[in-house]
Amino acid sequence: MSENIQEKIVELINQASLYGKDSVRVQHLRHVQELILRKDPSLLDNFLEEVLGFQIDKSPEIRKTIISFIEEACQHDPEVIVKVIDSLRLLLYDDNVLVQKKLIVSMITIYRLTLKWLSKSRLVDENVRSMWESMVNMKIHIMAMLDSDNDGLRTVAIKFIEMLALVLSRRSQDSIIPTSNEQDFSLNLLQDDHRILRRNKLEQEGKDVMEKLLEFTLSQHLSSVNLIAAMGAIANIARQRPDYMSRVVQTFEALQVNLPPTLVDSQVSSVRKIIKLKLLSLLKHPASFDFQPQITTLLTDLGATQAEVLKHLPKVPSESKRKITLSNSESNTKKSKTTTDDPNNFDKDDSNSSITGKGISSSGVYNSTASSTLTSSSSSHPQQTAIDITAADLVGKLSIGNVVDLVLVSMFLLPEKMPASFQATYTPIAAAGTPAQIEHLARLLGAQLTAAGYGKGYELMKSQQQVKPPTDDDIEDENPITSIMGVGRDDSFPSSSTDVDIKPSIQSMSGNELGDIPSTSAGITTMSTIPSLQQKKMKPFKLADAIKPIEYDEMQRMSTDSFYRILQAEDVCETAGVGHVRKKTMTSLVCLSERSFRDSKYDEFLNISHRTIAI
Repeated sequence: MSENIQEKIVELINQASLYGKDSVRVQHLRHVQELILRKDPSLLDNFLEEVLGFQIDKSPEIRKTIISFIEEACQHDPEVIVKVIDSLRLLLYDDNVLVQKKLIVSMITIYRLTLKWLSKSRLVDENVRSMWESMVNMKIHIMAMLDSDNDGLRTVAIKFIEMLALVLSRRSQDSIIPTSNEQDFSLNLLQDDHRILRRNKLEQEGKDVMEKLLEFTLSQHLSSVNLIAAMGAIANIARQRPDYMSRVVQTFEALQVNLPPTLVDSQVSSVRKIIKLKLLSLLKHPASFDFQPQITTLLTDLGATQAEVLKHLPKVPSESKRKITLSNSESNTKKSKTTTDDPNNFDKDDSNSSITGKGISSSGVYNSTASSTLTSSSSSHPQQTAIDITAADLVGKLSIGNVVDLVLVSMFLLPEKMPASFQATYTPIAAAGTPAQIEHLARLLGAQLTAAGYGKGYELMKSQQQVKPPTDDDIEDENPITSIMGVGRDDSFPSSSTDVDIKPSIQSMSGNELGDIPSTSAGITTMSTIPSLQQKKMKPFKLADAIKPIEYDEMQRMSTDSFYRILQAEDVCETAGVGHVRKKTMTSLVCLSERSFRDSKYDEFLNISHRTIAI
């Protein structure tokens, strides 16, 4: 039986080597893949070199088929990765975009398998070390494709980075793992004394990857396809790694009010629907309990009904409910004692009752005081970001009088007619004036002010960075705005390492600056995230800013010259097999131009063509 299969494989490989239709050759190679990997895997070593020889074939479909063969071969026997790593690296730098996309998709599985195999392998030789070094270089190259001009490459790069953030982190008790991914690798499976893989280094690398993905999600030059893929990736990571829940919620919060200006009205509506669905999925997660006020307020702004929100609320264990009740009763007791001791507090409470009193949010989730939303996130996430500081500063300033003045001033900037995009996405505020709505409004303003480089939090972190002595770790190529907003690179991700000591920085500050710092349990460590070098805000490249506008007559002349050059290139285009491209280009020039191309040159060309055909 094995001899018959071997003879059949040899015959199929010979037929695939012959020049013919690509579809027929692909069928032969797929048949070879089925015979080797599904019928008799013992033949893999015998025919691996012969199959890998097709990696330099001229047909992109053949090269994509070889990638599928390599991926399935690695799944059958992970040790094959050492033998095929050079082929993978060659195909990653392929000239065809479709081949690159196929390779990156396969690398999602292969990289995960490599980590799992290395974590269990005790034999580490030079070949294995060389393979891992090549794998790391390929990973860096794929991550760099986030800046590619091709949307398809960026989309698959996002999926690859999502895989990196998951495998280079630890699972927790609240992690919701899909059934198909239960056997995937995580840092929980890695021992501390591994000869190649260092757990602490990989864990820090996973945090850096997550930060890069969060920064990419808030970029202002994304297409709708890339933005939707990035939102799906960070939401999936938050569900499987609840330690990132705080940062993901903050990213959605900042994204809602800072959508890329490149999106059209229909895309804005679609993106808002995706944000709503992702927030509902996060709200159902047990680890989202501390962030329910923020998530429910965001959902209300996105048009979610109270029934939808209540349907996705997680069931709180009885022990957690008891702790919440006890903490509320203790806080109320302390508040009553302070009010009885100081009679002036009654006047303060009465004057601000519309803002600081207890209230129920539109989503049905309780809110204790006006600072409940801000403190709930800081309780599980002690380090404050610029958005948190600015929002806390704005809450007390959003009085009825100030809000009325802001509305009256902004009315002069409104257009005469309501924009269609605003009318399509507008949802009435169901709980205007409640503490939860005021806090949410403060956070929205804080996100916009921080993105523009204003606000108390931005200035505070900027001044803190200036007085901090520079270190080697501070000089990094980072975006200062995204880092300050709290979704960039910082030390706020969970880590086994010790906290950063910021005492020298605080001692070097003046008394006024120290008085403006909000008191937190762990201090403000995100200040160290701003680069010590003063950097300007990065602006996306626009071609219109780099070139001068062309005069109308000059544009018409260039279109005419281009038309005649393409018209004269008929023989060259037909020889190269791009005749259809030539016709399409000429048709586009004729349709876009306001003048007629039918003149003496065109008539002369037609006469020559007719004489040639007649001969």
